[in-house]
Amino acid sequence: MPQHRDDSVPKRSDEPLLSICIPTYNRAAKLKRQLMAVLEQTRTLDDVEILVSDNCSGDDTGRVCAEFSGLGFRINRNETNIGSVRNINKLFELARGAYIWFLADDDILDQGTVKRVLSLLEQKRPALLYLNHRVVDGKTGATKIEHLLDPHGANFYPKGQQGVDEVSRQRLSQFMFISACIYRQSDLAKAIAMGRELAAPLRYSLYCASRPGGVAIVREVSLTNVWGDISWANESRKVHAEMVPKIILQMPCFGYRTSFMLSILIRYIGRDYKDFIQYWIPVSLRVKRLIDRLVGHRPAA
Repeated sequence: MPQHRDDSVPKRSDEPLLSICIPTYNRAAKLKRQLMAVLEQTRTLDDVEILVSDNCSGDDTGRVCAEFSGLGFRINRNETNIGSVRNINKLFELARGAYIWFLADDDILDQGTVKRVLSLLEQKRPALLYLNHRVVDGKTGATKIEHLLDPHGANFYPKGQQGVDEVSRQRLSQFMFISACIYRQSDLAKAIAMGRELAAPLRYSLYCASRPGGVAIVREVSLTNVWGDISWANESRKVHAEMVPKIILQMPCFGYRTSFMLSILIRYIGRDYKDFIQYWIPVSLRVKRLIDRLVGHRPAA
């Protein structure tokens, strides 16, 4: 079980089991709320470290970080905005834990979540741990999904493909919801080396789930996904219609059966086929016009 302390200022291990890594940019109020929640849940835990990476914010984020730097939090500030995925990877470079949890600054932890995570990590030592969660509309606050996964299902799949299948039957893109995914550090390092595009967190999840150790799931709803405020909103159609399918096609390279990959791809495209049509028809027309210009300028034989 997690080790406890009763100190007002947390004392963190130099080799923690879990690194909670919080990327942030220009959301000082939400960051402060998140840091207070994380501090409350980890104050008496030795085996956790907490890191924050400020992606060169222009608001009061620096002041908020300074408030918490004396409370056992490790703070990084980038000199320039390096993009959301690179900011996540910066946290990975700084983390010392055996497991890495990228926790967004606006998602809301339920009480007891960190202890549940530590307990399951210690019991199963999985390659990937996934958190069941609810989804709420970031603008209206209305609950869109009460729980993504069945709260009464198995909490461990020795073969990670079973976990991937369960999540993908709800929505594969939830593997890009970084706050719900906790990765074994050694496997995540290899996944990060494969690419840094906006959809890279999906690769992190699919790759880690394929590694020995399997997938563990915290079945109790433990987190609120505040949907709608994403840093790459302007490129969301490209992410979902182009980048995600490319990553799915890489699954056999991770060890998944080709037939399983195809079932995931068909399920994914079939769910949002209208978005694919709306994205790819203009792309196809641009390619056709480019080819026509090239052919039109071809020297006569």
